[in-house]
Order: sequence, then C-alpha cells, then structure tokens
Amino acid sequence: MHFGGQALISGGLAKALNGIALFDPQNAVEFDIVRQFITGFSFEDLQKHPELAHLRKIIESGAKYPIVKLKEYLVRNTDKISPSDFPDTRFRVLGVSNTKGIFLNETLEGSEIKQSYFRVQPMQLCYNPYRVNVGSIGLCEFDYDNQIISGAYEIFGTVESDLHPKYFMALLKAPQFLAYVDEKAHGGVRMNFKYEYLEEWEIPLPPMETQELIVAENDRQGKIISGAELVLKNWQIEKGMFSGNEIALSEIADIGTGSTPSRSNGDYFGGSINWVLTTEVDECEIHTTAETLTDKAIKDYGLKIYPSGTILVAMYGQGKTRGKAALLKCNAAITQNCAAIMIHRDDVIPKYIYYYLRSMYEVIRGQEYSGAGVPHLNLKIIGNIRVPIPDKEIQLAVVAEVDRMLFVADNLRTVIAETEKNIRQIMSQTWKN
Repeated sequence: MHFGGQALISGGLAKALNGIALFDPQNAVEFDIVRQFITGFSFEDLQKHPELAHLRKIIESGAKYPIVKLKEYLVRNTDKISPSDFPDTRFRVLGVSNTKGIFLNETLEGSEIKQSYFRVQPMQLCYNPYRVNVGSIGLCEFDYDNQIISGAYEIFGTVESDLHPKYFMALLKAPQFLAYVDEKAHGGVRMNFKYEYLEEWEIPLPPMETQELIVAENDRQGKIISGAELVLKNWQIEKGMFSGNEIALSEIADIGTGSTPSRSNGDYFGGSINWVLTTEVDECEIHTTAETLTDKAIKDYGLKIYPSGTILVAMYGQGKTRGKAALLKCNAAITQNCAAIMIHRDDVIPKYIYYYLRSMYEVIRGQEYSGAGVPHLNLKIIGNIRVPIPDKEIQLAVVAEVDRMLFVADNLRTVIAETEKNIRQIMSQTWKN
C-alpha cells in the first residue's frame, strides 16, 4: 500500500491528513480508503489544509472512483495514408453514424480513392469533430484487411492496460460527455470538437477488474436490445392474413379531408377540438393531438369533425409519412394532407380496414400522384384502394391476432426502453456514490 494508506491506518488527525495528501488518486484501493475516511472531517478542518484542495473537488463531486484527465490514457492515430499510392489494393472504407456507430460503408480499389485516409485498428475509436454533438462517434470492432476512414475524422485508441476501450465508449455515450461537448462548443460558429478537448475531459477510472465487469454487463444488456430490435425490424402485418372478395374503399366508406386554418389568426388555435397533423398519422391509435382548434376555426373553414373509429391516411410527406395509416380514438378535425375514411357498412370492421391499410403501406405509397411536382396521394387514389372483405367473424379473428402481435411488439419496445435505462444507470453510478 502507498504511504498515504499506511498513514491513515496508523491514526491521528494531523498524521492522517499528511498521509492523505500523499495518496495516489489513480490508485482505486487508496482512493476508496481516502474517500471513506475524509468524509469524517468537517469542511472547516479541510479548509485548514490547502494541500487537500485536489481531494475536496473529488469528494464533493460524490465521485466513486478516481477522476482523471484523459490525456495520459489516449493514443492518437497518426497513420494517415493516400490509398491511391496502392492502386490495386482493396480498401474497406468505414463510416460513423449516430445510430450504428462505426459501420462498413463501401469497398474500393486504391485507384478509386483520391483523398487521404486513416488506417483504423480494431478497438480504436473514431469521431467526426463536426458532428460528435449528435453522437457521431464509435468504437471499431471490425478487423478487416486494409480498413480505413476519412482523414477528416479523429482516430485514437486507449492505453488498454488502464482504460478499457468499451468502458470508455460507454462513457462517450453518457450525458456527461454531451454536456462537456456542448460546453466546449459554446459560442462557436460551427461545432469543432478538437482532439485536445477530448484529452482534457475528466472521467471516473475504476480498477480494470471493475471496468471489465461494467463492460460485461453492458454487453449482456446490449444483446437483449439487439435481439428485441431484430424481432421488431422483421415484424410486420402480413398481407396474407387478409382474404375475401375485394371491394373499393369508396364503396364501403365515406372519404373526406380537412384544412389548415391561417396560423396568423390566434383565435383559431388552442380550443377544445382535436386537430390531427400528418406527422401524427404513424401506424398508431390517436387518442389526443398536439394541436387543437377553436369553434371559430371549425366554422370559418367549414371543417368536419370526424368521429372516433375513423381511419386516417397521410397523403403527403417526403419521408416515410406518405401512405401511413392511423385509427382515430377521439373526435378530431384533420389537415388537408390527410384522408379520413369512415366505414358505413355494419358488416365491415374499421379496425380490420385499418390493419389492412397498414399491411399495404408500400403499395399505397407507390400509387402517388405527382401533381404540381410534389409526390402525393389524393382522395381518388384512396377511394380506389381495393380491400378484401371476408365474413365478419373472420375479420374479428384477424383483428384479434394482430392485436396480440402488437401487444408483443409493445412489450419488446418496453424491454428495449428498460434495458437502455439499465445501461444508463450502470454508467451513471461510475460518476457518483
């Protein structure tokens, strides 16, 4: 044990304080002894010993482990090459995203690459200095031959005997890092998180055994998330579940749309009437809306208030919105960018039609009309959609089966959210008691 630890054990306030002043803040065992011991002193006692100032900061922060600057624990990658100097070599070009981390972007011959690139080694980290604030940072777990990444990125490894790369990557995903990045970016015209900033960041550094335990638990939690996400990614309402004689929607439903009152008139908004925006039509049941209208808006614009049970289809949207369906579970008006489908036949169940439209999302979306240069659907296209209508008992059975599947999917989303929360809690505990 370091002299500081011995002094604590041998007793005496003055002697103990002298021993504490000599302890190694990067030795986890000594740090834990000092952390517990120093909490027994009053703040007034500590003020009498300025040599303990570096300890007070750590203790007052509630840190569980030594807080260290990263500079001594990072190894910057300077292995930049010009792939064009190796024209016949096939290079694996990596990229970084805020959702996937580091991924294989493409494979190119050296002769096809004109800029300079960094060679990337397994367990090195890469980040985009201009997008790190939105999560553009990742750990390379690939081991391809000739793997490279843009020369615009910062590439570095860790001193792996002291700082586990996966433990460090988890810290980089924690809110404390984002707060630090935002602090450094404050007042700048453009985000540019320099490598020198990273070197100055202070992190909790547990013993390697503890880091490995944290990494193992995070990996276990990560596998739970990956498994649930894989199931959700591959799940969809199958078209094969629906059968029967096909009938056009216009023959079994009244189809209408809505409007958008002038936003310059505050008297139109903030009333008691729900008003559905296209972005809310997202394969879901709508129980309430983000915006509401007043009676004056309904009257001045001749808006219809559609009843609960009405099916909505988004007719506009350049992303994934166009073609999406939703089921109203409240009375609401809608914008002109939505179609409202009100089933008027007693032998047709609205929820069955809603699920069928969800299963046909790609087909419906593909029937766009490009009037005025903007791809969109219209009421005629919606009305011409043909729907297979079986006996009512079969419709009920289909609805029950899809309800069951959606219940399972919702549970999986809950599992993902809870597991992500577990990971955040694991990492937050490294920063404090």
